[in-house]
Amino acid sequence: MKYFKLTFLFLAIGIVTSFAQGSSQKYSDADFHMLNKNYALALPLYMELQAATPSNANLSYKVGVCLLAAQKNKNKAIPFLEEAVKNINRNYEEFSQFEKKAPPEALYELGRAYHFDYRFEDAIKEFELYKAELKEKGTPRIKDVDRQIEMCNNGRELIKSPQNISIVNLGDSVNSEYPDFAPVISADEATLIFTSRRAGGTTDDKTLDDNQYYEDIYISTKNKDGEWGTAKPIGSNINSAGHEASIGLSADGQQLFIYKATFEKGDKGDGNIYKSDLNGDVWTVPEKMGSDINTDKSWETSACLTSDGQTLYFVSDREGGYGGRDIYKCVKLPNGEWSKSQNLGAPINTEYDEDGPFIHPDGKQLYFASKGHKSMGGFDIFFSTKSESDSGISWTEPINMGHPINTTDDDVFFVTSTDGKRAYYSSFQEGGFGEKDIYQLSLNDQSQKDLAVLRGFIKMYDGTNLPFDTRVSVFDADSKEQITMETKPNSKSGKYLMVLPTNKRYTLVYETPGCDKVTKEVALNESMSLNKIDGAFLLDTVVMCKGGPHAPIAETDPKKQPGYHNKDASGKDIPEPPALLSPLDLQIFFIYNYNEIPEQDPKYVEFINNLITEIQKGRSLKISVEASASFVPTAKFKTNENLSSTRADLGKKSVYKTLKDKGVDVTKVKIIKSDYLIQGPSYKNDYNTNRLEYEKWQYIKISAK
Repeated sequence: MKYFKLTFLFLAIGIVTSFAQGSSQKYSDADFHMLNKNYALALPLYMELQAATPSNANLSYKVGVCLLAAQKNKNKAIPFLEEAVKNINRNYEEFSQFEKKAPPEALYELGRAYHFDYRFEDAIKEFELYKAELKEKGTPRIKDVDRQIEMCNNGRELIKSPQNISIVNLGDSVNSEYPDFAPVISADEATLIFTSRRAGGTTDDKTLDDNQYYEDIYISTKNKDGEWGTAKPIGSNINSAGHEASIGLSADGQQLFIYKATFEKGDKGDGNIYKSDLNGDVWTVPEKMGSDINTDKSWETSACLTSDGQTLYFVSDREGGYGGRDIYKCVKLPNGEWSKSQNLGAPINTEYDEDGPFIHPDGKQLYFASKGHKSMGGFDIFFSTKSESDSGISWTEPINMGHPINTTDDDVFFVTSTDGKRAYYSSFQEGGFGEKDIYQLSLNDQSQKDLAVLRGFIKMYDGTNLPFDTRVSVFDADSKEQITMETKPNSKSGKYLMVLPTNKRYTLVYETPGCDKVTKEVALNESMSLNKIDGAFLLDTVVMCKGGPHAPIAETDPKKQPGYHNKDASGKDIPEPPALLSPLDLQIFFIYNYNEIPEQDPKYVEFINNLITEIQKGRSLKISVEASASFVPTAKFKTNENLSSTRADLGKKSVYKTLKDKGVDVTKVKIIKSDYLIQGPSYKNDYNTNRLEYEKWQYIKISAK
């Protein structure tokens, strides 16, 4: 009998020892994960240990901290932290397995948990208790606690007057059981691009920090019934085995801004902004943004582009800012490059973090996220309105978008429709598909903006893709002033899109290298405002070049308008380019920075055929080439002289090559003169408003005799 008792005792000791050793290892592993902020991996280990010893305040505290780090259901931390604050040790040993009490920080964490659960009074009480535990006054920790209390008070006021909004989940064609977030939309709301951490992406691996799939970018487009199509990966040119996130989309849906943290191509993994262009139906390999938009040591997290493509707003935590992450801007220079960045300053930026800017297509209303201002918790969405005067640009004091758009948790990416009546954002909502989902908000009390989304299509007469340099420019039909920079249509579909104020008449100028300019006059009235998702004003198809119908021609030549004087900056008359009448003369005008001879242009083909006819008659031809560039600066060719000379060289080579390819004896052709000129009015930094005047001096002229 004693033998059996002794055996049982030894067996029991062995089991206890084995259990203790197993618990010790779990404790060590959990602490290791927590030290590295891998809360998702630490949580199940702490939960198992806490379940075995529920009176252990230290384990309850650590479970609560891990639950607060989760993306949703943070209120689950409350019972654990309520248990933890019952037994506090002011001499707490953080990573000692023998520690059974919780640190004073449990009061702070319980305050945060109450705050997330909208229990503002309870949260303030815990924050005040925690402040009493802090010995040193005026420290950053005290300042942080005071800020937490301030946000509780903000939240208490904001929920008293909730915003009149309706929230609709975009459905399972867009959302998944995994995190779906950071939506961006085109101005006609036909294209939605977002970031997802769903299974089935570029890699099946999961990250070490939170045990979730890597971020990939997905795209969904509207079908004919106005429903969102099944979201698909945006393509292997963009998505990789690492993280990619969508942060901004141009109004026409042709340029996507991407956040990447990579060590490829000399990048240092610090997180930078990249851009990809839609070439037909394929997105190009992202290129890192130029100028000083990105930095080597700082973190650039998000960006957005104005609808005219002329101003880029982006976020960086570089030195010299107001604190944390700030919003900066760059403007497009006449040479196509971005200017140096400029901090937007107060009242937009604060000593806290700002992120996720979105500029409305009207170019006046900036939506952004901030941990400063009158936030009710973490990042809140704010908006500010831009005004311009003789003294410069100013922004109004940012206004909180209110509850329930803003919550006690982080609310960052928020984009609105062109008419201002809808918005898209990601959020945790009851009844969602899983983690964060993407929702559409109806902003019922917002007044509709007097803007129209103008869509159209351009096609080449022979059915081929559009040349890359095809563009559409818009002018005020009355003043003839260019009101927005040119838009580049999609090279495959020919679709273009732009946002314009209503109650105006516009002249649209369509330009494709090698084709005649085509103009079309459009009058936009209030009824054309985009008050429905599918209500964009759609222009008839415009077929470019010889061989197809042209749109009606509208008079846009400024020299035929009353009061026109063609003079340079000194007041000296500028001669007009001479008209060419001979069948052996050819003149081709170029768009900005273009120098290639369009050999498929019907005018060029006709010119070559005329030369061949003369040579077949036994003539020897002498050809002169005159190339011209305007005074508008060019970064692509370094100098205007280089641009003009390359036009002349390419002109000569094209003529010789084309004649030789057609079996002509090129010894019968001699280039006797080749000039390259820089002509036209002096540049007055007014390319945006006077582009057509400069482009009259961007040409090549080839004459034979």
